[in-house]
Amino acid sequence: MKSLFHWLVLLAMIVLLSCDNTAANASEITAPGQATSGYGSTANYICNGFTEGRVGPWYDPWSGTWCWYFIPDKLKNGTKAPVVIYLHGMMLMAPDIYMDHIEHLCRQGYIVLFPQINKGGIVGLATDNNQYKMMHRTIDSVNNALSKIGSKADRGNMVVFGHSLSGLIGLCWADNEGDAIAPAVKRIVLADPCLYANIPAFVDVFVNVTELDFNAKARSTTVPVIILTGSDDSIALPETAYEAYDALVNAPSKVIYRYNTDTHGAKALKADHMAPIDDDGWMPSWAMDMLGGDGEVDTFDYRVFWAALDAALDGQNTLTFNMGRWSDGVPVKAVTRLAPK
Repeated sequence: MKSLFHWLVLLAMIVLLSCDNTAANASEITAPGQATSGYGSTANYICNGFTEGRVGPWYDPWSGTWCWYFIPDKLKNGTKAPVVIYLHGMMLMAPDIYMDHIEHLCRQGYIVLFPQINKGGIVGLATDNNQYKMMHRTIDSVNNALSKIGSKADRGNMVVFGHSLSGLIGLCWADNEGDAIAPAVKRIVLADPCLYANIPAFVDVFVNVTELDFNAKARSTTVPVIILTGSDDSIALPETAYEAYDALVNAPSKVIYRYNTDTHGAKALKADHMAPIDDDGWMPSWAMDMLGGDGEVDTFDYRVFWAALDAALDGQNTLTFNMGRWSDGVPVKAVTRLAPK
């Protein structure tokens, strides 16, 4: 009996130690970082610095007419470089919120334009409710920035990247707006496109949004489009991506990819609405969570958003996503191609 008791005690100790090690190991499992090869990686970096400038009235930062431009120290093609028109999400109008992605593009020699989509401040939020005017201002500010940059910008090689509200602007880009003629682009990448205002009823009483008719305007899009949607996006539901896809009746190529939440490691990879942003800016994390998710640089940035835009800039209409592995060797959940099947 004494021998049996000793064996039971030993077995219990082994089980407890095993549980402790499992818990410790789980707490140490980390997601993959930026790759050294392929799209979204460091492979094509040719410089580290860039020059930042801005067009728009210096005295009115909330006008919705500013456009920042970022010119790399070394241009992709020697004397000029392809241009990314980087369109931010609603009220995410500070370039710092997307700066890691902007720096990634500049390090590859690309010029980046970052126009304000909406007016800022409380007054701007309450009164800037006409999406046609938003689009008009955005096009005007981009054209002003291109004029400022001059011959360094390769106007025959430009790509639009639009997040959230600007997924809607990007979807409608080719249709222009009034007398504002949008510069032609070769491809469009939409990240979690938000096609509707989604304003709560009690707010809608005070803020009556005039929405872009994306079904009409997207007909003018005649370039390839890549659409990215998150499995747990509560703001722009994945079903919205299909609406954008269906509206692109004249696009020669269109594809929807869904990136998927993965909770395997100590810190989950959340496929939410704010997955494309790199920083919360001045907003506290709890407030960002209410708006659709927290902002940080993680695997989804490197291997989904950065990779997709890199591929578009490289002339690709589709791509295979290398999601990498968690530090314990388990593959990160694969990106799902939703359409076409």
